[in-house]
Amino acid sequence: MMKKTIEGVVTPHLTPFDEKGEVDVPKLKGLITFLKPRVDVLFSCGSYGSGPLMRPDQRKLVAETVGETNARDKAWLVHIGAMDTQTTVDLAKHAESCGADGVLLLQPWYFIYDDRSLLRHFGKVMEAVSIPVWGYNHPRTHNLFTPENLAKLVKNGLAGMKDSCMNIQLHAKYRRTVGGTFNSIIGTEEMALPALSVGDRGFFSGTSNFMPELCSMIWRAWQAGKIDEAIRLQVRVHQIFDAAQGNNIPICYEIMRWRGIDCGIPRPPMIQPEPEVVKTVIQKLEALDALNEAREFRMT
Repeated sequence: MMKKTIEGVVTPHLTPFDEKGEVDVPKLKGLITFLKPRVDVLFSCGSYGSGPLMRPDQRKLVAETVGETNARDKAWLVHIGAMDTQTTVDLAKHAESCGADGVLLLQPWYFIYDDRSLLRHFGKVMEAVSIPVWGYNHPRTHNLFTPENLAKLVKNGLAGMKDSCMNIQLHAKYRRTVGGTFNSIIGTEEMALPALSVGDRGFFSGTSNFMPELCSMIWRAWQAGKIDEAIRLQVRVHQIFDAAQGNNIPICYEIMRWRGIDCGIPRPPMIQPEPEVVKTVIQKLEALDALNEAREFRMT
């Protein structure tokens, strides 16, 4: 089966949990149903999806639920990174069986690994599945890719990378070093336009959980060559990002409720924010009047 192209707005969707910290399947289905007409690519079990916080069986349940609900309508990526190679390979095989168009894996965190160890780790995943394997560059792993070891991985078959290094100069150097058809996509809406300007084919956006329309409008304005409009929308998304306290995942659950989508609660040790904090965030978002503009969006 032909795999879908990964480009446009990639949404690292939330994972709804119940009071016991278990995946709330009906609410997850509702979230995916909300996002499908509004974004280009779904991304499961990333940071917003609490992937590293979940047991492997929970991560598999998320993949099964999203695969069933998506029904191949949208391109779909799954984060399968884990602390050990065996679990990572197992999750990769499972994601492929659920219909994922590709898998991403963080470099294993906590311990420091040499290049040989990382090449073997990624190599085992690439050997285990036939779908594209992506790297996931994140400073919190303390194992950022160097342009040189990324080039080695690409030579061995790495298809793409979600780059959350928050450094546009390094991001551009990755692209220059690797070249070719390698699909490197910036990991934040904060740098959407700078990354598009150096050749990215989209951007990951946590904000697109609750404001998918404006994020998608950036991509479509850029694609249409409407640069001034894309800049205006980038500024709007920055304002929304700041009002929502940036990458505050527990707040994101509450903002989804404001949008009429019940995503349950975050999984401990994350906890729900104080009501006064939520009230302030919602007031700021309402003052921006972004929902009226969002309602004008139609996916094309």
